[in-house]
Amino acid sequence: MALLNITISETDRTETVIINDTEYRLTGFDDFSPSDQFRLKKIGTRISELAEKDDISDEEIAEIQTASDVLFQRVAGEIPDEIREKLKPGARQRITTAFFLALAEEVARDSTALRSQSGQETQSPSSSDSTEEAPSTG
Repeated sequence: MALLNITISETDRTETVIINDTEYRLTGFDDFSPSDQFRLKKIGTRISELAEKDDISDEEIAEIQTASDVLFQRVAGEIPDEIREKLKPGARQRITTAFFLALAEEVARDSTALRSQSGQETQSPSSSDSTEEAPSTG
C-alpha cells in the first residue's frame, strides 16, 4: 500500500494522492489565482524562516503548525473532511511537501520548454558562427 502516490496527468495537470487505496485529486496548480500563489509563497517563506532558526519559541512553533495547516487545506482538493481529520500531521506534511515539489518540477519543465521555444538554450558557437576576428595570441 502506498503512503503517498502523486502522479501528474499531462492533459489536466492534476496531482493525486492515494489514501487507504482510494485516489483523491489535489487542487490543480492552475486553480490557484495569482493572489493565491503569492499568499502560498509568503506562507512557505515564513515557515522556512522559522524552521531555520536555532532557538524557536512556542509561539513560533504554533505559527508553523497553523501555516502548515493552511497550506494543507489549500492543496487537499477532493480529500473529504473526515479523511483530512484522520490524517496525522506527518502525513499531512508529506502530502503538502510532495505537492509543492511536484509544482516546482512542473515550473522547471515549463521554464525549460519556454527557453527552448524562444531559442534561449545555451549553445556554444563554432568558429564558423563568428564574424569577428579572433584576438591574436602572440
